[in-house]
Amino acid sequence: VFGVLLRQVRPVLAGERAADFRPPAAQHRRGLREDRAALVRRQAAHRAGTIDHIAKKLHIEHTLLGIDVVYQKKLLAKDVNEEQILQLLNKYPKAKILLSPIGAQGFILGRGNLQLSPAVINKIGIENIIVVSTPSKLIHTPLLRVDTGDNRLDHRFINQGYLMVVI
Repeated sequence: VFGVLLRQVRPVLAGERAADFRPPAAQHRRGLREDRAALVRRQAAHRAGTIDHIAKKLHIEHTLLGIDVVYQKKLLAKDVNEEQILQLLNKYPKAKILLSPIGAQGFILGRGNLQLSPAVINKIGIENIIVVSTPSKLIHTPLLRVDTGDNRLDHRFINQGYLMVVI
């Protein structure tokens, strides 16, 4: 851990597209289509960086695109879905979510991690979300963005104002 930084949280508004979140240099590139597959590949690349580094330090073999559950430095379940997470939360109610933003777009929820549904986030609690990032990624990520699909939950993130980012 190099330090802690606060980043403002902003929900995605109705009608916004992934193209609205490209950094200025990327807006000038013609012919680029930002589809869901591209977002998933990008998230995989970033998970392969920040999250992968943490998993390796814990000697955990994790999935690249999925959500894995770790308890006391041991892998409990790999590539879990929403239902499996909720079942595990009944057995292990004290939980944290470890997330890394998607590059300059800054998404931490709602793009590529739909298993972390509003029900899961509400059960774990916003205060138990840990965002991790490299300093170089944060230079190009002015805001953290959430798109949970639940307006009330998104507004709870707004009311919190900032999330701590561990770098």
